[in-house]
Amino acid sequence: MLLCYKLTTPPTAHIEDLEATIASELSQHIESHVFPKILSCLAPSSSYPLQVKDTIVIKYDASSVESPGQPLHADKSTVSVNIALTNPDEFLGGGTFFPDLLSSEMGPVVKPAALGDGIVHFSSRRHAGVSLKSGVRAILVIFIDQVKSPSLQALDLQAKASRARSSDPSFAIDLLSRSIYLQPSGAAALHLRSTCHILMGSVSSALSDCRSAASLSPHDARYRNDLGVVLQASGDEAGAREAWRESIRLFDEYSKFGCIPSVEAINARLNLAVSISYLDDYKGAAKIMKKAKELISESPLDVTDKMKGDVNSLLAFCVKKMANE
Repeated sequence: MLLCYKLTTPPTAHIEDLEATIASELSQHIESHVFPKILSCLAPSSSYPLQVKDTIVIKYDASSVESPGQPLHADKSTVSVNIALTNPDEFLGGGTFFPDLLSSEMGPVVKPAALGDGIVHFSSRRHAGVSLKSGVRAILVIFIDQVKSPSLQALDLQAKASRARSSDPSFAIDLLSRSIYLQPSGAAALHLRSTCHILMGSVSSALSDCRSAASLSPHDARYRNDLGVVLQASGDEAGAREAWRESIRLFDEYSKFGCIPSVEAINARLNLAVSISYLDDYKGAAKIMKKAKELISESPLDVTDKMKGDVNSLLAFCVKKMANE
């Protein structure tokens, strides 16, 4: 049963997309054996019942070329479970990267120790799939929800706010305030509400929310980048540069552990380079833009033509200024 991934063609397949017999047997096995073991790992701290929301099989294939992992993200469920469908000696690289474990003794990359072993974590913890250098790695991912729990309601409110942010930021702020009330320690809702405050022109409220999000998730490079943007909007250019430098440092730490270059890592460099170019530090800005160009070429993510153009234009401007000095 654990080798069913070999029968799937796409890199990612929902359980219902598998061959009917395998899908039925796997569903029964999860219900009768896997789900009870997962429940035994979770502290009975809530009276809200748990249920399986979704199950997928993910296959990373680096048998011919290196396989990029997944960018940093949070899952839209209560608990996420990652079960190994391949032996660790069948691949090199891979694993799940947790930025909040950067300063821990165990390190930020977690892997199941053997075939059939699993990792259980709260879905709200941002994480990434580490790039696979060689071999094939397959995992079974199970998403679990607390039925009608405050955390699930908070996630639903965040999803609605995200959809409404551009068209009605005031309504989105209301939704996010309710989400934060239900889940006060949720950095994602605070970060999203900060972006809504910016759209409403309330820089001080945006700064307060962004500081709180960065404080709750001090190893999240994206929050640091956005904190720099809000600090700049508030008139604190020096504070903004400090936040962007910290964001870049964190993104560089991520890359050491096999996380794919993200658009935010390029954006943080662009923000910092523009800022220091106004200080006539053209050499420093050019160096940052050269690295940004490298990240653009390395990233499997979609980098907009505008961002590529901004990087190239600033680099050309700085090179020209350096030549005239």
